[in-house]
Amino acid sequence: MKKSVFFRTCFVLLIVISLAMCSIAFFACGESSGGTSAGEKKTGDAADGKFVFTANKNANKVDVTVKLSKNPGYNLLFLTLDYDDTVLTFTGYDQGTALSSLGMTPTNPNTEKGYSITPFNFIYGGITKNDTSTGTLLTLHFTVKSAAKKGTTFVGFTYDKNKGITQFKSDSDVAMTPEIVYASVTID
Repeated sequence: MKKSVFFRTCFVLLIVISLAMCSIAFFACGESSGGTSAGEKKTGDAADGKFVFTANKNANKVDVTVKLSKNPGYNLLFLTLDYDDTVLTFTGYDQGTALSSLGMTPTNPNTEKGYSITPFNFIYGGITKNDTSTGTLLTLHFTVKSAAKKGTTFVGFTYDKNKGITQFKSDSDVAMTPEIVYASVTID
């Protein structure tokens, strides 16, 4: 096994373990992600790929589809779900076909407690192969909290711009900065 492949594998495992520990620490402290308006939540550059969130609300249930387009090829994604947990409750997800060759690990697969641990992360990882597939990445499921006030809220991803999303090139990773377009959800 090449030395760089060994180190990449160790790095991915270290990230998974670190995220699990951070998720437990956040849950124990009772901290939550803060909220901002959907209009403030557009990041990145479409040249490095594009993640578009689209919300479909039916009564008190919200399904948010995450589509990936303009994919230049990724081998590692460390994505943190970003939503206002004072308005929405994350209840689960369905995995799509985009990036399916990378394999995905959620940091909170414990459905006994639901998906209440925040931050909730999705980690996609490969060893030395970039996945260039496009289409539906995930469908995220939420319910609107009974105490939610009328207005607009958001759903999207955040990531570490230095190492959260990478492309494999010649035995090394190159940081990518994709555009992330948040979904806007109207609460009425």
